[in-house]
Amino acid sequence: MVQRDLQLLNYPPNNWVVQRASQHSEFARQPVVDVVIIGAGMCGLSAAFALLRRGVRNLRVVDRNAAGFEGPWLHSARMRTLRSPKHLTGPAQGLPNLTCRAWFEAQARPLVERTLAACERALRDAGLDRDAID
Repeated sequence: MVQRDLQLLNYPPNNWVVQRASQHSEFARQPVVDVVIIGAGMCGLSAAFALLRRGVRNLRVVDRNAAGFEGPWLHSARMRTLRSPKHLTGPAQGLPNLTCRAWFEAQARPLVERTLAACERALRDAGLDRDAID
């Protein structure tokens, strides 16, 4: 769903600046980075995503944690469970499918569907219709 949202919004746009190489002799011919974001937690990743959506593609996000442990919820945040209220949009960047509510619904949907199916079977086996229940 998010991938389709991004396609409809023409994401990613063209880069906002032509990429160029360093003029410094020590770094000759190495590409210049337009933006460096320090920290790959939720704020750093959200900032990077916001810049990418606006065409700033020549950026780097660096994190002090080892490979595989960078990013939110894997090290310093220490959150095993997402406890955000479902009405907060968080770093969704205006994309509904990136909200806390969308995440929660995606996690809960299989359980809700199994529960409703079991209830429907029980009603059917009892000869009842769910419209008959107040």
